[in-house]
Amino acid sequence: MTSAMARHDAHRFDIDGRQIILHVGYKKCASTFLQKGIFPHLCNVCDLAHDVPLRERHYIMEESFDPEVFRGIVRGAVRNRDDDCGHVFVSWEDFVQTFDYPHRTGVFKGDSRNSLSENRFRKILTNLHAAFPAAKIVIIIREQRDLLLSYFRFHIQASNWNTESIAGLCRRYEASFSHYDRCVRSYADTFGRENVRVVPYELLKEDRERFIEEVLSFTKGKYTLSIPEKRINASSKYIVDTYPKMIINRIVNALTPFDLLLKTEGITIGGRPFPRIVRNVVLDPLAWCLNVSLGAALRRYYAGRYGPEAVCAISGEDLKSVAPVIRESNRRLKELTGLDLSRYGYLL
Repeated sequence: MTSAMARHDAHRFDIDGRQIILHVGYKKCASTFLQKGIFPHLCNVCDLAHDVPLRERHYIMEESFDPEVFRGIVRGAVRNRDDDCGHVFVSWEDFVQTFDYPHRTGVFKGDSRNSLSENRFRKILTNLHAAFPAAKIVIIIREQRDLLLSYFRFHIQASNWNTESIAGLCRRYEASFSHYDRCVRSYADTFGRENVRVVPYELLKEDRERFIEEVLSFTKGKYTLSIPEKRINASSKYIVDTYPKMIINRIVNALTPFDLLLKTEGITIGGRPFPRIVRNVVLDPLAWCLNVSLGAALRRYYAGRYGPEAVCAISGEDLKSVAPVIRESNRRLKELTGLDLSRYGYLL
């Protein structure tokens, strides 16, 4: 990472002495809405999710992590620089990444790590504290059934490989370290309870201005914000947009030589990883052709079977094993934060 540090030092911006505010997650909790529609209006904002290359973001997980190198990465990515602004607002929803795509799809990211790893969460937390020990933390949560449905729809519709069912997603969530009480308590124990703000995603639907005020409550200064009216990066809730894509993804999966691609991760051609070339040249066009040739027929089939307005839902059977875990986590979170979770339909 020395070359990256040197590059960022060329654009040096003094972040010492400024209040660091970290928006750490969760995914599918208005992150893109904030990063695209709200945070660009702030002074001294660093959108790691969109302005920093993936491998530099992932430096936060390296065994050889050096806090000053990561501070250099953040420093170099700060936008709307203002010497009179007393904070630096850093956003990346993957700071709490403990639950993501199934393992094997990581081959195309050059990232085959276990997506359920508590160790990875702990490593990120420890390294964040080493880089920014006095940081303020913003965590946005979302009612878990709604969150899981959003994960399901988005990962099917946005990927050419994900085929995980809602039931499988629920089982994986149950076994993961993603539960809110664990995350919030870990950040509170590390940075101090008074320095951690938990904001329900549901407040966005109820009162947009208040939601944004809560998210920005650690910032110093007032802002005139143009609040987007439309949802950003939202997936379709309808079965006819999700189930046909799942069938196509299953076909692409069946034709994808994952084992071979994993074995060739270290091979590059023209500086590009071989698996990425296979994806761009062969598999993405294949998925496009399948969408064109089969998509309409599959949509008609599912519209006839379920109705064109039928929405994806989690059944009682899907929730059977995970619901007790969610309830217990929410009870602990309520005790920890004092949030009235029942108001927003959280299981208690």
